[in-house]
Amino acid sequence: MMNNKKLKISSSSSMPVLKPFFITGFTDAEGCFHKGISKHNRFKQGYSVEAVFKIHLDQKDLAAGRSGPLRLALRADALLKMIQSYFGVGNIYKLAKGSIQYQVSSVKELGVILDHFDKYLLITKKRGDYLLFKQAFNLIQNKEHLTPEGLRKLVAIKASMNKGLSPAPLSFFGFPKKLLSWPKAMREGCSRGQLKAAFPDVEPVPRLLIHDQIIPDPYWLAGAHSFLLIFF
Repeated sequence: MMNNKKLKISSSSSMPVLKPFFITGFTDAEGCFHKGISKHNRFKQGYSVEAVFKIHLDQKDLAAGRSGPLRLALRADALLKMIQSYFGVGNIYKLAKGSIQYQVSSVKELGVILDHFDKYLLITKKRGDYLLFKQAFNLIQNKEHLTPEGLRKLVAIKASMNKGLSPAPLSFFGFPKKLLSWPKAMREGCSRGQLKAAFPDVEPVPRLLIHDQIIPDPYWLAGAHSFLLIFF
């Protein structure tokens, strides 16, 4: 990630070990499975693709002062360090305005992330995003994204994920220079619009609809509410 500072994390034997369902619950609340497709002439198909798992937090996202014999209020950076320690992969970046992000983007390391969520299932609508993300990951892992048909499959998957493909506000042939100063969310909206213009006939793939969620474990609830239970 450009212009972002990677934080060096020192391991500590005293760092608490998070429970698996805490990770899942926290991801249901705060995590993101991102499938990026950007126009880039350096690549054969004219697009670069990426699959990224990330958790983005502001320090204020974790409420301080929660009390109780089994509760520990955490700073955002401390919690992300614990999540990184649990998975053993990924990096933590310090971003603008005091925010911080845990991110995993390499194919090898994403395999660790997928292994976890295949075993400890997400239960909110984010599970639908995860299953689509996994489809995209498998295409990339098999290098199908390097073919025209594989790229179309990825666009169809992206059309069903997160915010989908927005109507194109600009030509997909490139951004005007002034857009470089636009906020990230606006630039990403233009990028989605470019894909819509470039692949107008692509149909979104079916997305799993989540019904009748059942909380699988008390630690899922702890993670979803952003506090940590530690048993002494």
